[in-house]
Amino acid sequence: MNSGLYLDARRNEANGEAPLRYAIRKEAKTSYISLGISIPVKYWDSKNRQIKNVPVGKWPDRPRIFNYVMGKVSKYDTMLMAMEMSGELHGLSANDIRDKILEKVHPERVKVWTLCEVMEEYISHIENKRTAQIYGSTLNRMRALMPGVDKLTLEKVTP
Repeated sequence: MNSGLYLDARRNEANGEAPLRYAIRKEAKTSYISLGISIPVKYWDSKNRQIKNVPVGKWPDRPRIFNYVMGKVSKYDTMLMAMEMSGELHGLSANDIRDKILEKVHPERVKVWTLCEVMEEYISHIENKRTAQIYGSTLNRMRALMPGVDKLTLEKVTP
């Protein structure tokens, strides 16, 4: 497993900036945590995956942005190291690791929906009683035939 910064140039904004993300790679899979900040693409070193060392005269916000980003990277790296040393990461995918980090950083905001929870929520909003009954029966059959389906997250269903 490794981690680092990733500039999501696919999401280029009109002003030439792109969002910066923290990447977690494990077993050829990558998951991302948004850092909540975008930087000019021209100030990104894609080879070394880091913010270029640009003079403040060219990019006045660089020191503030750099310190903010490095603070986030340090926080996430420290959390990863502690979880790795405790054995907490054993058997987890990159997405699972990302979710664990986000749960620790924002326990009040993170809700990982399971397939069954989404189906139950959807069924509760169906106006046609017969349709709701059919969907409910389908959910019950899934639970009967697929042990562990109640723990199946949407990310595992749609990789």
